[in-house]
Amino acid sequence: MIREVERLSPPIVGIMRRTTDDIILENRGDAAPPTLIPEAWDLWLYFAGAGRDPAAFGETAEQFVPTRYFNAGSSVPEGLAFGSGAKVCLGEDLIRTVVMTVVETCLGKPQGTKANDGSENMVVRLEGDGGGLPVGVQGWLGWQAGVKPEDWARDIKQLPTQRPRKRILVQVKHQLVS
Repeated sequence: MIREVERLSPPIVGIMRRTTDDIILENRGDAAPPTLIPEAWDLWLYFAGAGRDPAAFGETAEQFVPTRYFNAGSSVPEGLAFGSGAKVCLGEDLIRTVVMTVVETCLGKPQGTKANDGSENMVVRLEGDGGGLPVGVQGWLGWQAGVKPEDWARDIKQLPTQRPRKRILVQVKHQLVS
């Protein structure tokens, strides 16, 4: 479930990189020609948008699906919340352990919860009233469907320094379903 949260809401929205050589990106699955990115161009690698790409995550790309990563060896792409390859964050496992401890402490572990065997699943939902939040933020939180990545980019990039105009009510709801 933590990986699903990371996919939809990575701790870092994206990073800037400058190309050191000409790069040719092949376009998968369509007839579009390859894209040339010239040497010395600045690129914005948008992790939040990549985590919601329907080509990678299907029709439920914008939805929080707690069980998405439950099956070991599944074909679900790994997220980019902690980097990848040689540049992966060394604290990735530690942070996931800390976050899981906080989640279990806050929500509790309901009686009868079973570990990844599929017989019982816990449904966890954050619900909110929006409280005047920009549409991009509401879409990013999953409170409004159909919000475009350019709206997230516009509304989220300044989020840590913004304060909502009025109070936002957020409730954490959980229940077991068989």
